[in-house]
Amino acid sequence: MTRSDATAPEIARLTRSLRALGLSESTLIEPLALELVRRGLRPRTAWRKANGLNQRQAADRFNQLAPLVDPDVHREPRMKNSRLCEIEKWPARTPEGYGYRAPALHTLELLALVYNTTWDRLIDLDDLAQLSPGDRRAYQSARERLGLNRTAAGLHYVPSGDTVTFVGRRRAMEEMRRRVDLHFLGDSRAQLITGVAGVGKTAFARQLVAKFADRFPDGAVWLGMRSHDREARADGQDRDAGARLLAAGLNQLGVQAPLHAEPGRLLQLWQREAGGRRLIVVFDDVLESKQIRPLLPRSAGCFVVITSRRPLTGMVRVNQLELEPLGLDEAEEMLATLGNLGPGYDSGAARRIVAVAGGLPLPIRLVAGRISRTPGLLADLRDDLDTLTTLVTLPATDPRAGLCPAELILDKFAAEDESTRDAFTLSYARLRDEEARRAVRLLGWFPSATVSSDDFAALAQAEDSAAKRLLQRVFEDGMIDQLASRPGHQRYRMHNLLHLYARCRADAESLPGEHGAALGRLLRHYLETAHAIGKPRPFDTVHQHAGRDSRNPNMAVMQARPWFEERLGTMIACARTAERTSDTARFADLLAGQLATLGYVAESRAMFELATTINHAIGDRTAECDAWYGLGHLLRTVREYARAAACYEHARLLAEEIGDHARTARTLLWHAATLRHQDRRDAARAAVRQVLRIAHSIGDPHLECDALRELGHIERLSEQYAAGDEYYRRAHAIALRIGDRYCEGWSVWGLGGIAGLRGELDESWTLFEEAYRISKEIPDTLLQIDTLRGFGHIHRNRGEFDAARIKYEESRALTRGMSDAGGEAAAWWALGELERRADNPALAQVYLEKARTLCEGIDPARLLKVQQTLTALGS
Repeated sequence: MTRSDATAPEIARLTRSLRALGLSESTLIEPLALELVRRGLRPRTAWRKANGLNQRQAADRFNQLAPLVDPDVHREPRMKNSRLCEIEKWPARTPEGYGYRAPALHTLELLALVYNTTWDRLIDLDDLAQLSPGDRRAYQSARERLGLNRTAAGLHYVPSGDTVTFVGRRRAMEEMRRRVDLHFLGDSRAQLITGVAGVGKTAFARQLVAKFADRFPDGAVWLGMRSHDREARADGQDRDAGARLLAAGLNQLGVQAPLHAEPGRLLQLWQREAGGRRLIVVFDDVLESKQIRPLLPRSAGCFVVITSRRPLTGMVRVNQLELEPLGLDEAEEMLATLGNLGPGYDSGAARRIVAVAGGLPLPIRLVAGRISRTPGLLADLRDDLDTLTTLVTLPATDPRAGLCPAELILDKFAAEDESTRDAFTLSYARLRDEEARRAVRLLGWFPSATVSSDDFAALAQAEDSAAKRLLQRVFEDGMIDQLASRPGHQRYRMHNLLHLYARCRADAESLPGEHGAALGRLLRHYLETAHAIGKPRPFDTVHQHAGRDSRNPNMAVMQARPWFEERLGTMIACARTAERTSDTARFADLLAGQLATLGYVAESRAMFELATTINHAIGDRTAECDAWYGLGHLLRTVREYARAAACYEHARLLAEEIGDHARTARTLLWHAATLRHQDRRDAARAAVRQVLRIAHSIGDPHLECDALRELGHIERLSEQYAAGDEYYRRAHAIALRIGDRYCEGWSVWGLGGIAGLRGELDESWTLFEEAYRISKEIPDTLLQIDTLRGFGHIHRNRGEFDAARIKYEESRALTRGMSDAGGEAAAWWALGELERRADNPALAQVYLEKARTLCEGIDPARLLKVQQTLTALGS
């Protein structure tokens, strides 16, 4: 045969012939390469052509792989077409008689990865004669290590049919492909695949074997370890189970295990037979490290895969791959594929189902089987899950909570004699002792699936150090995952379905009242922290934190932002599910004001509403008044003035009922502020003067300061600048005397605004600088927003349009974080007015239209100004 027998058309014909024999694209490469060598091609050329690559493509693939398998990028130069051509011709000589440069062993190893083979197969007798003594020894070692000198054929493991319908895990499988490549470069570490029960570790391992088995000519050995667990040892069956396991492994190698052989003898036989072979060896569902340490093959040719629900922290020299639940898209794809959902299926229902399943393949597979036979079940199941998940969030004392909705949700993810619950039950049974099982049950009662050690300590009534140790043990038992955390604040996560299972166990195995007591301990822990932070301005009904040296709750809230953000959902769920007591109401009220300061408007509203409901039910009129007052502030912030006025009025009536003059006056004052925002200035002015009379009668300088500042706002908007300036100055003087930084900042802002309206731009700038400094110290985001816009007005009036745009944009960015539609409208209006003056009418109209849309229904005065400006533009 000659090289003419290895032309491209002939290679294509040979490929078609091999396919006709039933060989896949991956399995036909080796016989095709051997045939091309037989027809006269050098090994490296034959393997390249068998892979369907030209020299440029092979060089590109080489360069892509090099940094992945070797972090030392300087070890191997970048491959070029010309160099690859030399490597393929070596050890021949050029026509001039010069020898081609020999490839380094590492280069051959990388080329073997490109060609899906091993480097020893890229070498023939001519090459061997030219190899260095060291490379020849490496060649001999490779042949011996890969078992090519043995005679026993062995048996090939055949993966189950689950691999046919395997869906998703593309990134994880690509990572395993990289690790297989590294294995052939000498990385002998085992691959540890971990994850919660039901995440699909076994299915992933089966798919891995099916995908890469062709690269291991001696086959695969699959050892299921479940029978070799704690239960077997407890029954005295550890010896027999170990012997059966070794016999099964030997049988898959084609070796008959001697009858009645001692486990030690079988272990020696296993190590001898597994050694020198090129195998994938899978240890599935491993309980603990010591269970498999003696079984790990000592042959570098074996690619070892271990699956376990636990992280197996006792294992060393392993590459861990933690399988996370499927993402929403892959989970929906799995449900649609396995459930035989045709085109046009209800994607919303499917995504809701897989979201409740938390992306776990096991429950998705089980429910998909039911859906495939009952198409109408998709929508019904979605509706049932919506109802049940709502019931799960009910307070522990609610009569409907006795239905155990968590158990009913788990029942939805079952088929025939298999269920998600069974998988979780096995994990629960494998916990090492009752203390660990109690910890899991308590986690089931925890209001969210994410928990920190200090929160768990409160729930479990334990010392923080003991709680940390217990959570670490539960983590090592595979029931929870560790999350990235701040230093000293370890956080863990329990999968949502496992969380429901843990709650079922807690409800079934605990005494009456334990659930409420545990939640009560957690809520008091949160209440203590929230109380230490304090209620920020302006949500405090009475200013208990005035004075320059006193505690600043607003600053404390901002400094505690990471703490709030980590626990936001947990604290809200805790308040909703705890017993309806005064502690719960106090916590909800405090949390609402703190969340509003951080910009969590929807969450703040829910907590204020919960506080009003509980306080009304338990008859605490003072606390109910404060909650309505806080809700009014929140609604005023988001420009829902009519609803805010109703809240203030409700609070005022309660304050009058209990005879609290200070609270009566405060609620009346802020009711007046809503009237001012609704452009009802005369009514607002009259109400504030009434507040001033009450302030003088009860000797409350804080109330007097706030009332004077509000009168300043009213007169400034009424263009009564002299009167407004006087009120602001009086308020500022009192604020300085009593150390009220909040009132001081807004008074200075008002003075700066009036100075700007009078054309005193330098004076206005100085006052705004002072207001902005105070806004950062308090801190008060709304004051920052309005002050930045004030700076923009000054730049605009000076003709400094670029600088003005920057200030307006900074102001608008802050409004988005506070859900401040009115402030955002003001920023758009300012930008529109700026562009109108800059002779950019088209852009001005765009900005003004945005302002008009936001102003409708919340700010009639500004809406009128915006419409007037639009009319002036000719719109």
